[in-house]
Amino acid sequence: MTEERDRQIVQAVVRAIELLEIISREQPVGISELARLSSLKKTTAARLVSTLERMGMVEQDQADHRFSLTLQVFEMGSRVLQKLDVRNQARPDIERFVNKEGKSVLLSILNHDEIVYVDKVEAQELFRIRTMVGGRAPIHCSASGKAILAFLEPELRLKLLESKPLKAYTPKSITDIAALEEDFRISRERGYALDWEERHAGLCAVGAPVFDYNNRVVASISVPRMAALTTEDELAKLGEQVSLLAQEVSKRLGWLKGNKYRGD
Repeated sequence: MTEERDRQIVQAVVRAIELLEIISREQPVGISELARLSSLKKTTAARLVSTLERMGMVEQDQADHRFSLTLQVFEMGSRVLQKLDVRNQARPDIERFVNKEGKSVLLSILNHDEIVYVDKVEAQELFRIRTMVGGRAPIHCSASGKAILAFLEPELRLKLLESKPLKAYTPKSITDIAALEEDFRISRERGYALDWEERHAGLCAVGAPVFDYNNRVVASISVPRMAALTTEDELAKLGEQVSLLAQEVSKRLGWLKGNKYRGD
């Protein structure tokens, strides 16, 4: 009986976390939709959401009865971000870059088979980054993801690329692994990766890798631009600037310039 009860408790916790994930994506969302998306019975979904509500993690709109996450969840996530050393170390250099160059910057890390944006510093410019901290991006067609992939160990890179079908987000997305490997080779030679409308039509970006004291790539710094207002030469110049910025951040993490990259 004890083992069965323990199993039920663990199962309930897993289901509750799954519901939080669904609410975070779909909010605001009603019980019927939650039950459908989670493949749970409506009564089970309602019971679990009620518990989450009592814990202060979700709240119900009294007008339409749909649920959303509360600021308590945001605060928990913020505390996690504050502990990310690469984020804390990168902030001063990124802020100086943004103030000097007048361009917004994103800081990203690899999480499983996706990129997660862990920081964003915006410049006072007409072009605004819609990406939010905590947002995710595919690894194969974003400047952030390509910058990390290019400098990963070849075995790990191939494993990530083969983990699921590579989706074409635009006609310019590269979904052939051999073609991507050639793109990564070029990225390693110049020190930064390019995304020229590969994820979003009309947008381009440069991304450069951040290394730790073991010469392992641990993050990437990227700067998105509007493709129609950016020439290839301008993007190449920006790539060199972002690469230098990433090197400065890498030095803060113990990387020594001149060391051989693990991805070479």
